[in-house]
Amino acid sequence: MALISFAGTAQLLVPPTQDHESVVTAIDNLELKEATAIGDAVKLAVDVINEQAQRTEEGTPDATVVLVSDGETTVGLLTADAIPIAEEAGVAINTIAYGTPDGVITVDEDGDGIGQTAPVPVNIEELATLAEGTGGVARTADSLGDLEEVYADFGSTIGFDEEPTDITYKFTGMALAVLAIGAGLSLWWLQRLP
Repeated sequence: MALISFAGTAQLLVPPTQDHESVVTAIDNLELKEATAIGDAVKLAVDVINEQAQRTEEGTPDATVVLVSDGETTVGLLTADAIPIAEEAGVAINTIAYGTPDGVITVDEDGDGIGQTAPVPVNIEELATLAEGTGGVARTADSLGDLEEVYADFGSTIGFDEEPTDITYKFTGMALAVLAIGAGLSLWWLQRLP
């Protein structure tokens, strides 16, 4: 897992790691900032995946991106211009359009404790186009509950869980089969049981 934030610029906050707790901690520390650089985030994600691929003997890692946004690029590389970058690299961008058409935020620009309300309608179409153009899946979430459901769904389709499985019965069955075959061959060959 890795974590990229994309406000005025795209930044790699947590490089690829198997330490999921460090990613969760970084997510908890994210702060709302002005501007949205979706195209830059996609490009950076592809760059990180390609860099990771160069470090492995297997070549391109089996990687995907989950992008959560209100879907409106306001700075940097346009979302549409990021599609060919991800497509060429073979990286699917799965999107979650998080918000509502009537969504608003309160911004306290001068720090006086009095905020001004600004509309932030979700752009479902832009995120759906990004997902479809890269072979990803587009989802929407209007609330935190919806977002948790979407994450759970993504986790079951793009992630995996390691589960220990007892396979001793297979080896025991094979051993018994080999023993039975050996006894049968011994009886046939020597005309007596071993």
